[in-house]
Amino acid sequence: MKMVFKNEIKGVSTVYIIETHDENKIESVDVEPMIFNNNYEKWVLILSTQIGCSVGCLFCDSGFKFVRNLNYEEIIHQVEFMINERKIDPKRFKKFKIQFARMGEPSLNDNVLEVMKDLGKKYPNYIPCISTVFPKNRKKWFKELLYLKDKFTDFQLQFSIFSTDEIERDKLIPIEKENFYSLNEYGKSFYSRGKRKLVLNFPVNEKNEISTEKISKIFDPNCFLVKLTPVNPTYNALKNDLFVESTKRMDEIKNDLNNKGFDVIISIGDPKENIVGSNCGQSILKFSIDFQKEF
Repeated sequence: MKMVFKNEIKGVSTVYIIETHDENKIESVDVEPMIFNNNYEKWVLILSTQIGCSVGCLFCDSGFKFVRNLNYEEIIHQVEFMINERKIDPKRFKKFKIQFARMGEPSLNDNVLEVMKDLGKKYPNYIPCISTVFPKNRKKWFKELLYLKDKFTDFQLQFSIFSTDEIERDKLIPIEKENFYSLNEYGKSFYSRGKRKLVLNFPVNEKNEISTEKISKIFDPNCFLVKLTPVNPTYNALKNDLFVESTKRMDEIKNDLNNKGFDVIISIGDPKENIVGSNCGQSILKFSIDFQKEF
């Protein structure tokens, strides 16, 4: 494997395009480490788990094609490559977070579980982060994750929801998924008292249904928190008319859910992340392919 391109904004993040042995390409992201006065606070790496993505969400650029799952070595290589590029020992940080959230749906790749196990053995400060749409027919994978999470002092599990309307959600995320009631039951079995709550992530625009009544009726606020983010200006979000910023709506949803007993995070990143292409759903590989087609 070799790095063939990088897009970097110093102080923000770096996106790498890495070529696999069969001449396909994946992306990895190195988020600028948080180091203050020689205090090594936090470092985040974001990995691909598939070549392309087999889900094809309407607001994400990674699903323009799907080739295959990455093998164990290809996932691990991304970590080792970015550590070598940065030339910092991850063990120096209070938190070393690795997100399986760049290209691909991690729960559709069994190798992800083995990678997490081995990273946990190597880095005691390692925090795994899984971002998933909770696909159907992957009960065995999520059952294994249930046992695996207890090996870590911290673990972040995030479910990409987008809409509380199941029909709208199926259109936006066109893969068979477990329903919200199954998701809630799994979350209750996953959550451990005193540990991090599971995240229900809703990118917010003026169109998608985000019913606080449905959320409070279905999900347990003792196990779940809600994260509200903008819809990032991805190629597909713009093409499908899904990119509409609405910070006012975020505040309204937050206040209503707070009153219903939910912890709510409004997460708005650095606008420079949109420029470098490191935000969720963005793919600099998508733009490079379109550019080549056009010229």
